[in-house]
Amino acid sequence: MRVTTLKVGKAGLAALIDYYAGLAHDQLRRDGASRGPVDYYLDPNEPPGRWWGQGCGAMELAGGVHPEQLAALLEARHPGHGGRLGRGFGAKSARAFDATFSAPKSASLLWALSPDPWVRAEVLAAHHIAVVAALDWLQHHGALTRRGTNGIEQVDTQGLVAALFRQHTSRTADPQLHTHAVIIAKVQDPTGKWLSLDARFLKRQQRSISWLYAGALRSELSARLSVSWGPVVEGHAEIDGLPQDLLKLFSQRTEQVEAKTAELIAAWVDEHDGAEPDALTIYRLERAAVRTSRPGKDKAVEADILRAEWRERA
Repeated sequence: MRVTTLKVGKAGLAALIDYYAGLAHDQLRRDGASRGPVDYYLDPNEPPGRWWGQGCGAMELAGGVHPEQLAALLEARHPGHGGRLGRGFGAKSARAFDATFSAPKSASLLWALSPDPWVRAEVLAAHHIAVVAALDWLQHHGALTRRGTNGIEQVDTQGLVAALFRQHTSRTADPQLHTHAVIIAKVQDPTGKWLSLDARFLKRQQRSISWLYAGALRSELSARLSVSWGPVVEGHAEIDGLPQDLLKLFSQRTEQVEAKTAELIAAWVDEHDGAEPDALTIYRLERAAVRTSRPGKDKAVEADILRAEWRERA
């Protein structure tokens, strides 16, 4: 899992809202227009965004995500009646957190290349259950806020609100099953007061949450499709029996990021007289590599056409 903090950048609030509300817009209309973080490919079989979390009741949210609802929450407004949710966001406020859950490449290929629609449906169901399991754990342990002078008192809340968007490809149009969980930065304390989510747990436990997702996915796929798994390394594993060449063939985006990371690390070493970067520096350079190596978005492609191209490549 990778967490991105959503703040108002140089382009302004309107751009942030258009970017994420556009995602909901695309999944509702499915017109292939160029909006949202994953508009480079829109599979008609992808479900509309769905609301999740114990905090949805107070927000009057259920079912599908509508652009206007998400836009209101990013402005600290109630999506139903439009009232202010506590103090408004400031210029530097975190408005939401995009937690992205990505399946191992082998699971994405099982979905992409199988000719059996039942197998594909089981992979998608396993992924969704694993995402919810990880989010449930986060909500149980990390749905917190702070009160008092300088936020000295950390307290539980009435739950999280997140918009879940499942997508099927990487930015290079390779199979990549993943879900964007856009976690809203507004929560209610036990008294009903609207405060900001204390996101320290979410950020510091990214690895734990990711491993929970991966473990739940392995359990679900083993039970549903009787797959076996290779070695678990750093909490993650690939389905046993898929050739490494096949995994590499459909990992163009990974290779782009790795190449850019190596370039940034080499530049950092040169700038620091040959010193080796520590783990935190490497992490920051890896995040920078993801941003700077991001390719442009292609136009929408019909699902059947793209799946046929995947099978031909395989």
